[in-house]
Amino acid sequence: MSQKSAKQSQPPVERRKWGKRPTYPFVDSNGVLVTKNRRRSIEIREDEDSSSAEIPVLENEQLDGVDTAPELPAILRENEMTNAPAQTVQPRTGKDESMQLSFQKWNIKLSAQETRCSLGRDQSCDLVLLNRFASRRHGRMEWRNGRFYFCDHSFNGTYIDFDDGRSTHICRDEVVLSGSGILSLGKPTNVEKEFVVRFDIS
Repeated sequence: MSQKSAKQSQPPVERRKWGKRPTYPFVDSNGVLVTKNRRRSIEIREDEDSSSAEIPVLENEQLDGVDTAPELPAILRENEMTNAPAQTVQPRTGKDESMQLSFQKWNIKLSAQETRCSLGRDQSCDLVLLNRFASRRHGRMEWRNGRFYFCDHSFNGTYIDFDDGRSTHICRDEVVLSGSGILSLGKPTNVEKEFVVRFDIS
């Protein structure tokens, strides 16, 4: 048999086109945000039972060093609230207010003298919350022009419930805080109360 006929009898070989290495993060063809090489995670998932729709238990979980938190599952996104109407911020005069933040056994006070408090998974944050759906540097409380703001820098956003009945969800935005209430990083406040932060302004 000649070399030519031998080559024709062989099945065609798949040829891959190699381009530039991907730049992270990016959105793939399914609309999923990709923050790192997923080859190992895909191989691991093939061995696991993917039929379970339960939310993973977060107790004693070792979180990775990825800057961006994983996307909130659809089962939690169904509880997502629309943003509250835009607030008209008026300059505040008179006595400066103070804010008390309470999370588990930690208490932090903000005022005109102590103006900022960062929240997130990273150990460098002022208030560390080991919540899987929180970003490493999720957001910060900030005293500015006589008012308290929460500034969100995260992927899944922040859910805020005020004691007067108002509720809002912000993502990469900021909101003026007033009165008292609770906030949750990355998922609704009624999903996992262990990671809820309470604020009281007086």
